Amino acid sequence: MPKLVKRYLFQLLLSLILLGISGYLFVDRIGGLFQTPFQSSIRGWDDSFYYFWLRSFFVDGDFDFSNEINYCDTLDEDARQQALSMPLTEKGYLPNKYPIGWALSSAPWYLFGDLVTRIVNFFGGKLLTDGYGPFYQLMIMSGQWIYAWLSLFFIYKISCQFLDKGNAFFAVAIIWSGSALFYYQNIQLSMAHNLSFFAITGCYWVTLLIKENTKSLFLWIVLAVLSALVILSRLQGIVYLLYPAVVIWALFYKDRKLYPYLIVFIFMGIIALLPQLFVWKILYGQYLPYTYQGEGFNWLTPDFTGVLFSPFHGWFYWTPIIFISLIGFASWTWRVKNIEAATWSIALLITVYLNASWHDSTFGASFGARAFEGATLFAIIGLGEMFRLTGIRKRLKYISIVIGLLFSIWNINLILLVRFWKYSGITLTQNVTYKDIVNSSYKFWFDKD
Repeated sequence: MPKLVKRYLFQLLLSLILLGISGYLFVDRIGGLFQTPFQSSIRGWDDSFYYFWLRSFFVDGDFDFSNEINYCDTLDEDARQQALSMPLTEKGYLPNKYPIGWALSSAPWYLFGDLVTRIVNFFGGKLLTDGYGPFYQLMIMSGQWIYAWLSLFFIYKISCQFLDKGNAFFAVAIIWSGSALFYYQNIQLSMAHNLSFFAITGCYWVTLLIKENTKSLFLWIVLAVLSALVILSRLQGIVYLLYPAVVIWALFYKDRKLYPYLIVFIFMGIIALLPQLFVWKILYGQYLPYTYQGEGFNWLTPDFTGVLFSPFHGWFYWTPIIFISLIGFASWTWRVKNIEAATWSIALLITVYLNASWHDSTFGASFGARAFEGATLFAIIGLGEMFRLTGIRKRLKYISIVIGLLFSIWNINLILLVRFWKYSGITLTQNVTYKDIVNSSYKFWFDKD
């Protein structure tokens, strides 16, 4: 059998395996929607408040979240009382510190779920049209899962611009399954990290397309909307917009005839951001409030050690493949010396500094360092560069791919330990050392007593 055919068959097999694992985790998350008793797939503090924007608007026509908190089944009683006791805004409302990007991206899927619910009721069903029923959540989670797979398409297309297709495929597959992204794109879809990665990768891919086709008005409009979505999904995402901003400036500097496209880009970006400004005005009485009251950055004392190397969600500690990949990213940056290498490196460094400066370097109940979801893109490029370097000797390249897949297995195993924490003892609110992972893995997989 020709080597090329063998490689494609292996890629197909790996794709099917990852699709199967992804599908299992996704179905496991939404499985409780159609069980008795009903188990919401949206649960927890962050998830609930992201969703409150959407549900309160469609069901109540307002942004008064007190009734949402009292009605929802997504918070335990302690969290419910804590939420209800938060200081009111100057407008007299309970605050919601999270931006509305996740809610906006979920709105079409919510409406689809509402339609399905009403059709089922038309034929004799007795489902509540309250925004929390099984079809609402099924459609929303499915929509977010579609965004996850679209982001993989985007990152693969981006990688193919700088790597050969084989290296790009394995880099995407291994980093995706070997990082925290796999958790947030298959299980925790009711948080904004999946959407953030979708928006960033889409934004970068469209930027590359505009470099090749500068006079496509459609591409400029899409870039404006995606750039706004980067900000609206997670406000820290604005760092990643350095790349499209520099590319746009360079294109405009080279060809002033692009002025009309630049005007359209700015206009559409502002239009896309306006909903956030309006809801902030309604809720806080200001167009640009600081919504994270009591939380902030320690600019002069960043905790680099904690955010990168701590067993309590350290980026490199929880997902060591990232550390190896960023060595490759540094090599790639030095080798290519282009606009992508420069702006991506700066964005990476700023992201590390921002996350290290945040008052809580653990980021709460988190699977690994979830705040680095956008930087996963750079790790993919870096791992692809490592494959290129080891490709001088084919056997060495195969060994490096196998090692990468072992890191993926390690990460997927950790995800399962967290998912079945009652049996493994591994939770998202504790230090998790490698010794803990090994002992819990043995207990989970082999010790049946």
